[in-house]
Amino acid sequence: MISPDPVVSLQWVELALLRLLSSIITCRRMIDVGAHHGHSLQPFLELGWHVFAFEPIAANRQRLESLGAGNSCLVIRPEAVSNETGHRLLHVALTRDGALHEYYHSLEHFAEDEWHRKGPSVPIATVSLDDLVDRGDLAPRIGVLKVDTEGHDLAVLQGASHLRVDVVAVEFWCAGHAFGPSPSPAEDMIRLMASRGYAAYLVLCHDGDATRVLDSTLNSTRDDSWGNIFFFHRSALDYYRQVKRHRDWRFVMQMSSTCDGLRAQLREKEAVIQELAAAVREKGAVIQSLARGWSER
Repeated sequence: MISPDPVVSLQWVELALLRLLSSIITCRRMIDVGAHHGHSLQPFLELGWHVFAFEPIAANRQRLESLGAGNSCLVIRPEAVSNETGHRLLHVALTRDGALHEYYHSLEHFAEDEWHRKGPSVPIATVSLDDLVDRGDLAPRIGVLKVDTEGHDLAVLQGASHLRVDVVAVEFWCAGHAFGPSPSPAEDMIRLMASRGYAAYLVLCHDGDATRVLDSTLNSTRDDSWGNIFFFHRSALDYYRQVKRHRDWRFVMQMSSTCDGLRAQLREKEAVIQELAAAVREKGAVIQSLARGWSER
């Protein structure tokens, strides 16, 4: 399950939960907003779900087309999803050397960091999920809605009040993250979803390279935490209970804890190695100094 893609490797718990949901939810329709390369939608497609993938970056859509080649269950749309239909600027992200970045493209403008810098802002068509439902392009009943729009998730949710979804997954980051304060604060999304009947949720919280799962709370999240929130509708609480007691999910939690422990041990060993390397360099400098002294005699 762990992929060489660094982001997929870090978010493997999220992908494991999505795969579990694909096997237990009976309404087999999924919407993937910010589909990227299709890692999130793939298990649903494999099980014959009807998937609507929204991806505004052309290179990513090509990857999606390859993934779903000949599969009529996958519909790929180029719009960016927002709270209303129209046009907005998409802020393109670049790598530090100026190439198109794999991630971080957004309708929101947030801070650069050590991984990316800002590129051009290009006009793009936007659509709300509500408008698509009203036009008959989307069914109003959906099993899973996954949203990952690099900070625009709250606007997507605001424009999705006409949907009835069993499970809604969004991304969040806290105010002390390298991106700065999020345009979609987790607290605001939780309040909005609670008003729609989604009081139960699981938080997949990343603190550095460690992952914790919180049950219907943000308590103990750090100022630099980030991750995903999975909201369960009150009519889908059986899925919420199934997930928490499912042996596969318990195994994922055990593996996540084990991996976190191993990474912590590795960091400790790396720190010792760095200290030893510094001592070797210091002693080497002393030896070289003594050798020069002897050669000058």
